[in-house]
Amino acid sequence: MEPLDLETCVRTLCYNKYDKKQFLKKEGEVRIATEYENEAPTILEFMIFYIRMVKFSIQKSFECLPETIAFFDELTAIVYDLCKSVSIDAGLQKYKPSVLAACLVFLGIQQNFEILLPTLQMATPRNREIVGQLCQVYRHWCN
Repeated sequence: MEPLDLETCVRTLCYNKYDKKQFLKKEGEVRIATEYENEAPTILEFMIFYIRMVKFSIQKSFECLPETIAFFDELTAIVYDLCKSVSIDAGLQKYKPSVLAACLVFLGIQQNFEILLPTLQMATPRNREIVGQLCQVYRHWCN
């Protein structure tokens, strides 16, 4: 991807409504207003957003059990670790951070299920309720 040149910015982005000097003045004002911060969202920021989105959706739907809340805490830790691993793999940087984060959350949910499943296999009413809520988490994520 090539950086934009000044001529392209004036001609295409501004539809020739401003000359180069006006464009540079406005760009300077924007950069000062944003305190020269020029960043794109990272995988970690998307991951946090996705987990919060699912957690909010779940909490809006029903009263979460303590185990479901613990599941989200563990999920966050797992996905954070996966995120650190992906961040150092240069080959994966060609993918959009939002897509990588979505894949990591999905993988984190699966891993967390696999960790919890052996402890929940005893068919007690409480365990069925926990598994039901965790299935809801999975369903909310897939939708």
